[in-house]
Amino acid sequence: MDVIAKFLGGSGVVTGSKYLIDLGDFEFLGDCGLFQGGRKLRELNWDKFPMPLNELEAVVLTHAHLDHIGYLPRLVQQGFKGPIYCTEATAELAKILLLDSGKLQEEEAEYARKKGYSRHENPQPLYTKADAEAVFPQFVPQPFEKPFSIHTAVTVTFFHAGHILGASIVKFLSLVSPRSHVPSAASPTSFTSSCHDATGHSRLLLRGDFRGIILHCVAAI
Repeated sequence: MDVIAKFLGGSGVVTGSKYLIDLGDFEFLGDCGLFQGGRKLRELNWDKFPMPLNELEAVVLTHAHLDHIGYLPRLVQQGFKGPIYCTEATAELAKILLLDSGKLQEEEAEYARKKGYSRHENPQPLYTKADAEAVFPQFVPQPFEKPFSIHTAVTVTFFHAGHILGASIVKFLSLVSPRSHVPSAASPTSFTSSCHDATGHSRLLLRGDFRGIILHCVAAI
């Protein structure tokens, strides 16, 4: 079975970074960002997460900007109970930013209720400060440049990115063959997540059967 990466945000827009990595028997999320911007984008934050959260086993964060962490309270609110891996500084910054985000969500709902501009009779915040605090016990901070396992066949390493304090380039190494889904140290698949590319979009680089990819591209020319 193939290693599948599905972009749930941060594609086509510079916000809401989330990508689901599916190894067949293990699924985890890279980043968990809030959609920001116009109403149509913000309304996406209210959508139900597109998979049963008891099947999502972990989250790995690149850095603490809200477009990469701001959906975490919603994820936990909907039932996610797994570990959230990040660097130590990212964990500390995330606590501050998520609490602030929860406070702003509460204030916005209260203001909409007071002024009566919401189409809802009793507008509610996307999440509260209490919802933000509920995320904190699930943070599992990790040091830079020290590989750690999130699954028997997946290791993760954080490298300094210089984007903001604690920001990282994340290298995922899977010992699952992208063809057979059988653990094999001789044919690892690695993929790297960085904060943003030159266009500002979240980036996921896959490194596997490059020869096949190149030949396929050449054949298409």
